[in-house]
Amino acid sequence: MLGPWFLTLIVSLLSTSTCFADFTEQHVWTFDDVPPGKLPPDFSELGNRGPHWAVIGTEKAVSRPNVLATGKPYRATRHPAIMLVNQRTGEDDFELAVSFLTATNKAGATSGLIWRAQDERNYYLFQVSPLGQNNLALYQVVNGVRNQLDVATRPFDQSEWHTLWVVVLGDRFVATLDGRPVLDARDPEFRNGRFGLWSSGFTYFDNLNLKRLK
Repeated sequence: MLGPWFLTLIVSLLSTSTCFADFTEQHVWTFDDVPPGKLPPDFSELGNRGPHWAVIGTEKAVSRPNVLATGKPYRATRHPAIMLVNQRTGEDDFELAVSFLTATNKAGATSGLIWRAQDERNYYLFQVSPLGQNNLALYQVVNGVRNQLDVATRPFDQSEWHTLWVVVLGDRFVATLDGRPVLDARDPEFRNGRFGLWSSGFTYFDNLNLKRLK
């Protein structure tokens, strides 16, 4: 859940710029009104080589009864599963957040947020893995090729829910994990596009949150 750290960080970010104002729109997808086994009506699954997505019911949900899940238990793949919301952010500035639970204890399972996506091979990605060196990373992905923008090592407990959060201010991206800023980068490649979720294994997602800025 977003807490007091959210206001503190956003005020700090906005104070470094003269052209950004208050939030003007917010939407939260809880997935609780979607029948289990179905996809949210305003989402699209991209690609067909990775694990597939579906809404499922679980007592582990942050907001019960449902989560959006991908993959099969104890399976990770080099082909990511991508789920995008069927709307574009335009060139607006915005904040994007989601709660996630890595539902496998196998190495290689990663989760992430996508924004300014043109298609399944061109987008920005905040990717996290509970294990290993450089387990947090910001990427620019162009024609399926990743270009690393920033990286950090911050191990976290994969048996608990965590929150990914990205603030997009023009060509600047500030990423946090559980309210702690961990990555900061700039890149001008993509100025608009769709947004959504990314996974290479078995992951639960809940409470996807978009807040637009003027």
